[in-house]
Amino acid sequence: MQGAQLVDVVDCRCILGEGAFYSAGRQEIIWVDIQGCNIHTLHWQTRKHQTYNTGSRICWLKECENGNFIAGFEDKICLLTPAFLTKTVLWTLPANAKNIRLNDAKVDRTGRLFFGTMDDLEVSPVGQLFALGSDGGVKTVQQDFVVSNGPAFSPCGQFMYSVSSAARTIYRLKLNASGNYSEAEVFIRFTEENGFPDGITVDAENNIWVAGWDGFGVFKFSQQGRLLEKLSMDVPKVTSVAFAGPDMKHIAVTSARKGLSSDDLNNWPGSGNLFIYSVPVTGISEPYIIN
Repeated sequence: MQGAQLVDVVDCRCILGEGAFYSAGRQEIIWVDIQGCNIHTLHWQTRKHQTYNTGSRICWLKECENGNFIAGFEDKICLLTPAFLTKTVLWTLPANAKNIRLNDAKVDRTGRLFFGTMDDLEVSPVGQLFALGSDGGVKTVQQDFVVSNGPAFSPCGQFMYSVSSAARTIYRLKLNASGNYSEAEVFIRFTEENGFPDGITVDAENNIWVAGWDGFGVFKFSQQGRLLEKLSMDVPKVTSVAFAGPDMKHIAVTSARKGLSSDDLNNWPGSGNLFIYSVPVTGISEPYIIN
């Protein structure tokens, strides 16, 4: 990718690093290791890296206006303190949701939380995309995912981009201020060469950035869905991408060791680490959850 430069690598060796985002208030990049049951933080200025064990698989973490966090564990959503201690269980998967777990989440431009589920065996299309209401209720937005990732939201908040990873497909839905949305339309299809679309974000110029699982990099698409550039990386399992730093002119990219053999890890020893790049474009910070 033209103008992108690797500036730092955090040697965290996550089994399944995911869900990176930048907290401006804490001046930290925050991400999770789903399989390792850990929350990771990296202070932007000091580069101090800390790890917090959660005792069970944590799939994503989002920040509230008051400094608390909403966390998606494998089978529930919880309110956490600023020290990442559980305060309250807000929602749980139905008891009959066999082999289904939470996977990814994002906050839209108005502060609404959207989150997805997946088949833990990665076989059946039992995953869904949900919206969490201010009353604590959960509304189904999309269905029939093997693995739901994202979503991401355009700078104006008019469009949502939802990822069906196993289908190598990114959908676009139109949103309005009331939280209603249009029928999903196919927006981007990944080629086999580019792997499977995973985590997703947008920049201030309406471009869409997508992590490529088995794609060895991050892919940048125009708002029309045209592939513009690839940021090539020396790890195959690229899992999420988020703009970071006080000026939002860097990206934080997570990766995974899951599914790699000993030979693979010898070939790509950086797998599972967090990578920070400077990029010649400005990103948009993820809003706080306001509900």
